Amino acid sequence: MQIKAALHLHIDLDNVEHIGYSGFQAIDKAYQEGFKVLAFTCHDTYIDVSPFQEYANKYGILVIPGIEKTINHQHVIILNCQKDALEIENFEQLSNYKSSNPDCFILAPHPYYKTRECLGKNLLKWIYLFDGIEFSYCYHKLINPNIKAIKVAAENNKTLIGTSDIHFLDYFTNTYTVVNLNKELTVQNFIQSLKKNQVEIITKSFSLLGLIKLIYKMLTIKKKNVLQKQKPISRKSLSKS
Repeated sequence: MQIKAALHLHIDLDNVEHIGYSGFQAIDKAYQEGFKVLAFTCHDTYIDVSPFQEYANKYGILVIPGIEKTINHQHVIILNCQKDALEIENFEQLSNYKSSNPDCFILAPHPYYKTRECLGKNLLKWIYLFDGIEFSYCYHKLINPNIKAIKVAAENNKTLIGTSDIHFLDYFTNTYTVVNLNKELTVQNFIQSLKKNQVEIITKSFSLLGLIKLIYKMLTIKKKNVLQKQKPISRKSLSKS
């Protein structure tokens, strides 16, 4: 069974970035596009996915709890985590967390992009902590920081995970991962398939104009982040009505 998965997805409960859609809207979009697994990975925000899972059940979609945690000013994604992941502040603590939570999946997001939150050389320094490395949607055929990520993943036997680092629903299908799963669709079985590298990446590059438009939209988000440093959780975001 082939499972389409979006494993780096932000929603409006993100405490750091301004996101213009709810988890329920993301689930609706996933259903429209044929996705069966979503991971909510908001910045430094743990989300109880139970109300979203209840809604997603009617579509046969699995929602995995996750977080994009800032560790030493750099981003790390933890899939299938618990709320105590918020307490991780350095890589030593991440190592302890991984040992105590063997069913989690630790992903290096956009590691070789040229922004301060990307891991860069720290990925190799702490490579033993990571189960996977992200292939990010944000690239052009002539400008592609994923090339080094592909090489590092292959050399270190890490699963390469394609994502659209979703901040806008219209980019939902630009890059994603298809997982080969021969068991019941559960969080544990899905994570095991990721760790066994039973995956395929589906991706398409941006045109130069498309990439410029994306960068402009991301800069708009950053401007809103400055104006609205922390967005409170609204009741509307937690209910479908």
